[in-house]
Amino acid sequence: IQGSLAWHRRRLGHITGSCVAKIIPTGRGKDDIFSQTGYSYLNKLIGERLLDESVIGDDEQFAQYLQMTNPVTNAMRWGTINEEQARGIYEIISGNDVTPCGSIRHPKCSALYVSPDGFVANETPGVIEIKCPGVDNYVKYATTITDCESFKKVNPDYYWQVVSEMSVTQTTWCDFILYHPYLVNPMHITRINLNRDDESLLIERVEQA
Repeated sequence: IQGSLAWHRRRLGHITGSCVAKIIPTGRGKDDIFSQTGYSYLNKLIGERLLDESVIGDDEQFAQYLQMTNPVTNAMRWGTINEEQARGIYEIISGNDVTPCGSIRHPKCSALYVSPDGFVANETPGVIEIKCPGVDNYVKYATTITDCESFKKVNPDYYWQVVSEMSVTQTTWCDFILYHPYLVNPMHITRINLNRDDESLLIERVEQA
């Protein structure tokens, strides 16, 4: 189950889809493989790999560690509350049956884990990624994200998350879903098709990391 202690333990010390965008840019110096943000993220992962096993195995201590290092914001709570409802509405609108996903490891790049918001087992399988932004970002994303290039420009964090989810699940499309229950039209869906060059870059950067 996404967000559970078991889910966090499985991903500990590994690059995740929601953070993979941090390691895509190179640094400003000619010898900087990653940006300062990228190096900070990798230091965090190294630290996780150095955690005492007794702490990881103790539910109370591990929960305290997560609370300290991965604080839950109001926006994150809002997304969690609305995700299941959004998934159901998407199924009605699209006619697709969605299977919820846990944490999935890349079949060839073992350092990478992702947790799509759902898997669609159509003739051509795909995944879904649900975001529940405020009304301002809902309008921004709905009106500016139309394909890979615009997605990458408007929100690279979300874009590389989606690319990683398609790569790990070996699918070729992702329905990027915006949902806000208070709007007249509460859902906007954009089909993002996998860019193979970006997938190759993603895997290269994960392997370098």
